[in-house]
Amino acid sequence: MIRRLLAATTAACASLLVAAGPSGVATAQPAPRQIPEPGPVELHTEVRGAVITCDGESFTLDLTGTTVIDVGVANGTVVALTTTRLDLAGSSPDFGAVTITASGAADGQLRLNSLLDPYPAQMDVGIRFVLEAELNPCATGSTPLVLETSATGTLSNADLAHFPPDGELFELREAIVLTPPGGDPAVLQDYSAASMPTTYAVL
Repeated sequence: MIRRLLAATTAACASLLVAAGPSGVATAQPAPRQIPEPGPVELHTEVRGAVITCDGESFTLDLTGTTVIDVGVANGTVVALTTTRLDLAGSSPDFGAVTITASGAADGQLRLNSLLDPYPAQMDVGIRFVLEAELNPCATGSTPLVLETSATGTLSNADLAHFPPDGELFELREAIVLTPPGGDPAVLQDYSAASMPTTYAVL
């Protein structure tokens, strides 16, 4: 069991979101200033320089994959978003192979500027996930390392130019608590806001 808090940070952790989904998933991007239409959107996702700190040591890794968001019907200037899939993978000498997968649907929203002039908009992406690492570089805990969110985390962009995002950067709003199976809580927190103008913690 992990007996200490595991702080996972996302220093210089940027995500590029590009609509590029398989058959059956919407890939066409609405023209700028258009209110999003209901339906699923698949986004290519990249995480760069994610830092995981545990037992006083920090480790970095990169992840790439896809995020699928289901767009709801607009209710005035608010559009409901539900993250239904999160599939990310990467590797590092410290962690070996690493995967992050959704552990359940997570709610978010797109808050439009106005109906006539929707953008810039505020976009919040909800995330619930399981992180699995082939190796455990921490001083405590078991191998393989498995952590999961205990509540929904939120990734935000307060100045979204259009939807779906295309090369937009998001920032982890606040710490995400992770729990090792049978262990103590761990904390995933974005420390990069002070040194990076925009970051996206893809988790």
